[in-house]
Parts: sequence; structure tokens; C-alpha cells
Amino acid sequence: MKKLKLKQDNILVIPDLHAPFTAAGFLNFCRYYQQMFYCGTVVFLGDLIDNHFSSFHDTDPDADHAAGQELEAAIETIEGYYRAFPVAKVVLGNHDKIPARKTFNSGVSKRWLKSIGEVLQTPGWEYSITHVVYNILVHHGKGQNALKRCEDMGQSVVQGHHHSQSSINYTGNGIFSLQVGCGIDRDSYAFAYGEDTKKQKLNLGIVLDAAANPIPLLVKYVREEWEK
Repeated sequence: MKKLKLKQDNILVIPDLHAPFTAAGFLNFCRYYQQMFYCGTVVFLGDLIDNHFSSFHDTDPDADHAAGQELEAAIETIEGYYRAFPVAKVVLGNHDKIPARKTFNSGVSKRWLKSIGEVLQTPGWEYSITHVVYNILVHHGKGQNALKRCEDMGQSVVQGHHHSQSSINYTGNGIFSLQVGCGIDRDSYAFAYGEDTKKQKLNLGIVLDAAANPIPLLVKYVREEWEK
């Protein structure tokens, strides 16, 4: 089979997965559009894992997974993404940082902790609070939506975090904001805290020709097409 020739400045933007509570078929959805748009760069917008067992939201006492079981299931989910996208940039989301925050609050030195990359067994992924890719700021999104951060920073911004928001806005001179929704299983008990809020938007982002004339896109996930 002929190897697909990818274009480095076409970017696949994968939103909050909250593994193991990820939408069925979302990995195949991401792989399909990576190949369709020849995306040679992959970025994850954070909240790779949910950490429901230790969340700052109320946790479900009747949850299907105990803490260790949830982590094992999350690692298994992320393994599929790592095999598909062995090189990627990842921004750290608020859910990703829960174990480190709780350890810090309990007075334990971070030197006792493994990094998230070690826990998830993803040595080819580069983790950071933010990344700048072809002068586009990639951010998880806590605190501001993409448009507000874009206006404040004066540069193009791609981010997630706000599950019920997805949009593309231009502010002039080719500067844009790309707010991507999420890739979650919205029926999971892990998202009961959001049941009274706006409906989550499931999609992924694409940025074409990011080095010269970036064109942001949103691609909607349709559950019935991908959960088989």
C-alpha cells in the first residue's frame, strides 16, 4: 500500500477526550480526517483523561470504575490514539492536572510523581501548558474562550475546554480563533455535572496551510456514523 504523503503545516486538532469516557468511534473519526486533509501535525487540546475518581466535581459513588480501573481504562483508550498519532503536541488540561494538584495540596513534593507522559506511556508526545505551532497559540482554554484569548493576545488561537462551544472567528489580518468542542461520550456518568448546561458539541478541528495562509475548519462528529 502506498504511504500517504502528509503535509506538515496541515494540522489535525483533537479536542478534549476525557478518556476513558470518550465517544465511540472518535479515534476512527480523527484518523479518517487526518488522512482526508493530509495532516502532518497533530495537536491535542488537553483533558486527555477525565480523572473522574478524583475530580473536583461531584463523583458518582456508583461509578463503574474504581480509581485504578478508571486509570487502566484511560490508558487503554489513549494507547489507540498513540498508535495512530505517535508524534503529537499536547496541552495540559485542568482534568489532566488533577493528580498533581491534589498531591501539591496534600504537601507531597512533585518529585514523587511520574509525569503524565510516563503514566500514559506516550514518549513521542510533547506535553506543555501551551504550544505555539506556526505562530498559532494552542491552549486548553480554561479561563477564556478562544475568541477572547485571540483578541487579548493578538494572534491566532486554537483551544478546547468549553464543551458546548465551537466556532471560527476572524479578527483581521488573517488572525483567527478556532474553538473546538470535545470528543466525549455525553451519556457517561462522568458528565452528569453538565446535564443542565448547553449540549456538548462533538467535533474536531483542522487548520490547513498553517505556515502561509491558514484556513481553520470544524468537522462535526455524527455518532451514528462512527460508533459501529
